[in-house]
Amino acid sequence: MKPALRVRRTAFTLIELLVVIAIIAILIGLLLPAVQKVREAAARMKCTNQLKQIGIATHTYNDAFQKLPAAYTGPASYTGAKLHANLFALLLPYIEQDSLYNSSPNPVDTASSPTLPGPNQNYVRAQPVKAYLCPSASIASDGIWPGRTDWAIGHYGFSYPVFGSGAATMGDVPWERKLNVGNIPDGSSNTVFFAERSGIFSDGSANLWCHGGWNWAYMPMFGYSGNYNVFQQRPTQAQSTPGFTASPHGQTMNVGMGDGSVRGVSSSIAQLTWQYAILPDDGQPLPSDW
Repeated sequence: MKPALRVRRTAFTLIELLVVIAIIAILIGLLLPAVQKVREAAARMKCTNQLKQIGIATHTYNDAFQKLPAAYTGPASYTGAKLHANLFALLLPYIEQDSLYNSSPNPVDTASSPTLPGPNQNYVRAQPVKAYLCPSASIASDGIWPGRTDWAIGHYGFSYPVFGSGAATMGDVPWERKLNVGNIPDGSSNTVFFAERSGIFSDGSANLWCHGGWNWAYMPMFGYSGNYNVFQQRPTQAQSTPGFTASPHGQTMNVGMGDGSVRGVSSSIAQLTWQYAILPDDGQPLPSDW
């Protein structure tokens, strides 16, 4: 009887194992940039959709009250919506945040200290709102202001020249422009309503989505008092400047136009072109770099 043949099994040598690991590492290195690009494209698409949602909400508010929401609803002579609320607070019912809007008589009272007038108001203004957070943002990406529990951060701002008027004070007239989507002098499709901003700035101030009138540096707005600077590109917190818009996407920033559309603005845009796009009534046609 013939003895059974023994099959000799050979294991991987250390060199072969290292070669396989090296090949896998190279493949990962080649694929990682592509994966990051896909993730950023998806995040930018989500950001675009959120700005579109904000734009639709603005149009719905406009249809309900026959005017655009105010930059801030000042003292008691204001009619049409809750008092002591900024534009983003007024839009809450139109972005499926009715319960947050209704949880307080006034969404925010900026004339008082953070501990007043009660826990309900602190609760509203301290809640991050997903629709106001850009998924590409690296600064306060979760909407939380480090070390603070009284205010939440957003990553979008509204154009003050469109929704406000004159110097920002606690009075009604400066804070409410009272324009209508249908009577924007330069046309709604040629006027920027919303743009991206950093969450926290180098001076310690922050883009607080619910903030109103007592300290405009914290308000989620841009284009105030002649500040028409072209946006910053992926700034760190130390680089973020109050008053500037800022893109977490790099050389292109998403902006929401008055007609509800969303478009990308290139970092190569001239400052004057950006100014023309922000101002709703300068009568200037948008140059070719727009």
